[in-house]
Amino acid sequence: MSEPLLVLRPVEQDDVSRVAELHRRAFGDSAWSAKTLLRELESPRVSIIYLLEFGDDLLSMFGCWHVLEDLYLATIAVEPRLQRRGLGELTLLTVLRLAQRLSVDILRLDLRVSNDAALALYRKHGFQREGTRRNLYAHPLEDGAQMRRDIPGEPIAFTVPKRVAAAWSPCLDLCWRHGPPETWSAANADPAV
Repeated sequence: MSEPLLVLRPVEQDDVSRVAELHRRAFGDSAWSAKTLLRELESPRVSIIYLLEFGDDLLSMFGCWHVLEDLYLATIAVEPRLQRRGLGELTLLTVLRLAQRLSVDILRLDLRVSNDAALALYRKHGFQREGTRRNLYAHPLEDGAQMRRDIPGEPIAFTVPKRVAAAWSPCLDLCWRHGPPETWSAANADPAV
């Protein structure tokens, strides 16, 4: 029997209930419902939703909207019991790779102004604060920090963060909806892009 692999793949209709449950555990009352996820899947030219799994375990997911030359990161959710282990960073890196594959100029996102851990992660990966959206979030009511990152035309080298490689797998298979798949290796090896 082979070892489980880290796999990034598009969310399909059969995945909706477990992805919605992950989102609910991560965000409570602010979570995307199964109905919202299904509606997003009905617009594949704009809405892009992927999940990260290890064997049968759903680790994280992200949802984006692709509009013209911009990609808007609408959500990243990591299984709460697995947070602070590098999965959020790995998921963000896959979003950056998707932006590069789509040849967008800018990746944008909003997040709660109080989410210091996420703000630090985004800054670490080149995001800059653009502004504030007043009262963007409910439950509790809070402002949103607007952030953006320019996506360079030249290739970015991506690897599996060491914490993720040590806990799950040194390789990640990226199964893109369009185009050839990729495999990333741990930070001490060359990625196959």
